[in-house]
Amino acid sequence: MKLQISELNEKVKSEKNSKKNLVKFYIGAKALLNDYGLTHTSTLNDKKTNISIDYEVEIVDVSENQIKVRAIDFKGNDSFSRDPKMRQAILGFLQDTWIDKSFAELVLDESHNRQIKLEELGI
Repeated sequence: MKLQISELNEKVKSEKNSKKNLVKFYIGAKALLNDYGLTHTSTLNDKKTNISIDYEVEIVDVSENQIKVRAIDFKGNDSFSRDPKMRQAILGFLQDTWIDKSFAELVLDESHNRQIKLEELGI
């Protein structure tokens, strides 16, 4: 009976570790920031415009509670953010910027699976 309990405890620990690694942020990973809010202030009349952007970002550094990201691409949800003249400014806003991990959704692709395997092997 004790042997079975011990084996089950090991299984539970193993499952917890695998789930923990599944959502681990690492340098080079891709993430999504959905409905990231920005405010644009016009230089002509100081009128403020709130816009919502869906960013695709690359993680450049990781801390305990935050990640440093670099914007790769974005999708605008209004006419202002879809204006080609604003593209560089909107991408430039999230170049090497620290954000909370809670804002980001990790993209689970082949590179993420590869990273998990490498960590399991200790490489």
